[in-house]
Amino acid sequence: MQTALNMNGHLLRDSVQHIVNGFLDSAKGSNRFALNGAETISLPGGATLTNIDVYCMRKVSSSGHVSVITHKRISLKIFSSLKSHFSGNLGSSRVFGSQRSGWFQTINPNSFKIPSSGILAIDPNTDAWKSYHSITLFVEYRTSA
Repeated sequence: MQTALNMNGHLLRDSVQHIVNGFLDSAKGSNRFALNGAETISLPGGATLTNIDVYCMRKVSSSGHVSVITHKRISLKIFSSLKSHFSGNLGSSRVFGSQRSGWFQTINPNSFKIPSSGILAIDPNTDAWKSYHSITLFVEYRTSA
């Protein structure tokens, strides 16, 4: 049976879209995004990353003034485990970057396929993240129905 749903103008055919929330707090010196609250998460093996929305929050001084900064392009390193079971090693990584700078950026991971282990972690790939108070991610992935 083939599924073809039309919901609010979005056509869904043979797949389901999911979102993972990510957060990086530069004030704490963290170097890895917390994805749904954890630095390393498990997604369904074979899922496809389709889009990553990046929201950059500026630093605010103690007097309440927002510091003026030049927005830089964000680049992310996506780690995964190529083994069928997770041994604690995220040996494989790929780098993806945004096409433009700004407080809101979109990164297209070129339909990155999650390996069968389903293990995933995301790090900032450049020092641009240090210019911001925090960075929030919305990672979209698609699974087969």
